[in-house]
Amino acid sequence: MFRDNFRLARPLTTVAETGLSLAVVEFVRQGLGVGWLPTSIVAQDIANGDLVDLREQLPNFTLSVVLLRLEGPMSASGEEFWQNAKECIVKSDGAEDI
Repeated sequence: MFRDNFRLARPLTTVAETGLSLAVVEFVRQGLGVGWLPTSIVAQDIANGDLVDLREQLPNFTLSVVLLRLEGPMSASGEEFWQNAKECIVKSDGAEDI
């Protein structure tokens, strides 16, 4: 994940840690530090100049998302979500059919 020869001028200190991307966006907007976020969430902030893209200065990575569900029937809204999600999925080479 980290680039070869990557060194920080000083160590990063964790101020807040959360798995909620939208919370991280708010922390960064408030000036609490840096956040590793999906480009889709911050593209407009970067385009507006409100946030700065640090991909060239800090390590970054590609994230793969896997959707799982139990076999069997689901509620109507659950089935609708699943069908919509299946239509949005971009498969990698060798990915199994859903």
